[in-house]
Order: sequence, then C-alpha cells, then structure tokens
Amino acid sequence: MDRQTGIYGFTYNWAHKATRYWVETLSILANLITVGLVAATFLGYGASLISLYLVAVLTTLAVVLVLVEYRSARRGSYADATRPLHSVMHFLRDTITDLPQANEAQLASNLERILGDIANVFTMITRTHCRACIKVLVAAPNTPPEMFRDRRLLLRYLMVRTYARDPSSKTIQLDESADYVETNTDFTQVFKNPKQRYFFSNDLRKDLLANQYKNSHIPEDYAIKSKPWPLHYLSTMVWPIQRMMHTGGELTPAVFGFLCVDSRSRNVFREAYDFHLGAAIADALYTYTSTCPATLQVGVRPNERSEGSVRPGDTSTS
Repeated sequence: MDRQTGIYGFTYNWAHKATRYWVETLSILANLITVGLVAATFLGYGASLISLYLVAVLTTLAVVLVLVEYRSARRGSYADATRPLHSVMHFLRDTITDLPQANEAQLASNLERILGDIANVFTMITRTHCRACIKVLVAAPNTPPEMFRDRRLLLRYLMVRTYARDPSSKTIQLDESADYVETNTDFTQVFKNPKQRYFFSNDLRKDLLANQYKNSHIPEDYAIKSKPWPLHYLSTMVWPIQRMMHTGGELTPAVFGFLCVDSRSRNVFREAYDFHLGAAIADALYTYTSTCPATLQVGVRPNERSEGSVRPGDTSTS
C-alpha cells in the first residue's frame, strides 16, 4: 500500500493533494498573468487592455474557487447527513419489534418520525429545504375482481395515497386525495418497469415543457408560461419500497409504496450518489413496514396464482 492509495483504491491524504493542486493551479495562473503582461507591454498595448486582461484572469480564478468550494462543501454535506441517517436506522431497530401488534395509525406515526430524519438527511446534503413522504398503492373502489389476478391489467385501477409525511409538511396546505398511478409519470415509470429503480428529475418544469412529465395535480390545460407553478416542488426523487420475489420462476416485485423526497429548488440532487442513499433507506423501510399486519391492506404482492395481486384498499388518507 502506498502513501495515498488504500487496498480498495480509496485515496488518502486529501489535504496534501488539495494543497498540491492549488499550488499548481495558482502557479499556472501566475504564469498566464506574467505572459500576458509581457506580451501586452512588448506589443505596446495600453493600460486599459492590460487591465481587461487582468480582470479576465482573476474572474476565471474566482469561478474556479467557487466551483471547488461548492464541490468540497457538498462532500462535507454527505458527512453531516450521517447523523440523521443514523437516527433513522436507530429508530427502525428500536421499534420494529413492536410493529406486529401495531395498528395503521401507530405505524403512520412511526413513519412520520422517520420521514422527519429522512427530510433532514437530504436537506443537509442539498442545502435546500427538502420534504419526504411515503405513498402507498391501493386499488380504486370500483376495481373489477378479475383485475386483481393480473398486475399489468391492474395498473389502470391502481392509486397512490399519502401514508405519512415528515412533520415540516404539516405547515403546507396540501391536496391529499388519492391519485391514479397512470396520471403520474414518476409512479408509473417505477411501477411498470421493475428494473427502473427510481425516478429522478432536477427540473420538473423543464420536463413538463418537454412532455416528459405529468402529474395529476397539474391541469391538462396548464399554461406554464403564464400561470404560477402549481406544485410545491421543482426537483424530486422517488424510490419504490419493494422486495423482489421469485414467482413462477420469475422475479416479481412486491411493492408496498414509494419513498418520495422533493425540494422547491432546481438542480439540487446528484443522481449518482443520492440514488443509492435513498434506495438503501427504501429497502430498510420495506422490511420495517412488512412486519406490521396493517400494511396487508395496501401494496401489490405476488402470489402463487398470478403475476401479482393487491387487495382493495382504503383510498382515504391516514
């Protein structure tokens, strides 16, 4: 093992490397300034042009400094987020043994507490106010009985309703009515394709303009250029709370619902890192919620007779 690289390829001595890179960067900029001044003097350019050259070089340096500081701050934010993340896992561990006797209201109360920490995790990472909620799958009351035998046919009757939200969301007036899955791009994409492990958008307004996003709370005649944005968020990530199960020789997901995190700001999530963080939490939530009998009334689970089935659920909010 050398001084900077460990057995798993991780780099050590970050302070030393950062200092070395900064010295090299500043040396290059100093050389550019020197070359520019010498050339300007030799060619007989006036003081105004030399001043413009200096301003351009220094502005470039300032931009580089801001970008590096942003990247360093983001790395520090992930470190800060380990505290509320630990709180999530701690609470899951301490309360999971009580869930077999818990009712839906008790489970929802526990999840609200957990979602508060999840919202704090992403608030620290993105440095914007983030919200978190869990949506569960239920079948519409008018669902024909034969639809429950086929997961694909069932999709048109599936709805999502809010099961729990983080405490900060209580300060916002929200429409909590159940929505059809097919009228929401995020839930549709994740449910229809088990291999799609999440939904990601850093600019929903842009995606809507490109006809790549629809939401049941955005009217079809919505004019994006003349009306206020109707949602309380502009960036969002959605992960399925599910477990892949062997059914008839195939892998079929048992889906409880979705973990949703959003922000009012644009371009706040880093897909490469935030996906894994949210997916790990969603996996833990599946194990947690599956121990509570109250959750048997929601979600889509494979059985031995068909590709997937779900019981008719209550579409009212918790």
